[in-house]
Amino acid sequence: MTEAWMDDITVQSYERAYFEYNDQASSEMGLTISADTTQHSPGYDVEFETVQGRDGDLAMDNDRFESFIYPIRVYLRAEGEDAHAASSRISRWLKKNVRYKPLYLSWDPDYIYSAIFYEQFDVEDLLPRFGKIPLNFKCHPIKFALLGLEPQNMTNGAALYNSEDRTAKPLIEITGSGNIQLNRNGEPWAILTSVDGSITIDSASMSVYKGEANAGNKMNGNLRPMFPQLPPGNNVITWTGSVTALQITPRWEAVV
Repeated sequence: MTEAWMDDITVQSYERAYFEYNDQASSEMGLTISADTTQHSPGYDVEFETVQGRDGDLAMDNDRFESFIYPIRVYLRAEGEDAHAASSRISRWLKKNVRYKPLYLSWDPDYIYSAIFYEQFDVEDLLPRFGKIPLNFKCHPIKFALLGLEPQNMTNGAALYNSEDRTAKPLIEITGSGNIQLNRNGEPWAILTSVDGSITIDSASMSVYKGEANAGNKMNGNLRPMFPQLPPGNNVITWTGSVTALQITPRWEAVV
């Protein structure tokens, strides 16, 4: 049995609120965000077991947050537009190449979400005379700080500060050659051998590559964690070896 909870925070300045999905703003599609749209949070995955002869339940921690449904309540200002045409237009926008994509919410402006829209809706319910409906996005439980998605050109000894309370999984792009060691706060962070021009470490996907070719055999897999991470706080990055450029995309993350 899994238990989830949701925290609601009323959206402020809803008259100017909008969301962006599939490179299009909801306001450009004639949608107005309802004042009762609320901020939602994911549930934590916990299973409860009943033990005979013991009062209460045992909580089994599955060590993960769950994906969740985020309903954005909207109505359509379709002045003079045929309802069927409006339905087709909005459906094409929301269901173009259905998969997880970036979702930006103007009421949470410092972060980007990962969401998918796949449900059906009746556009007549969007029209003001019928009220409003929720557009139900299924969201990943983790959102990313926009600042953390900007690549940082590093110098030897420069620091990256993680102001979130979760450990980040960065994208690291190295230009250099030969044997290279990256350190974080003086401790080995990544050890690479026989680098030939460039190499990329993606800690989120746990992969090492050059171009489209797998280069996992060039990284020492004995470090723990195996892939570089950026814990909360200050992270001073140094290196030894022939490095001509180091670019790190931190990917600061937070629970939605």
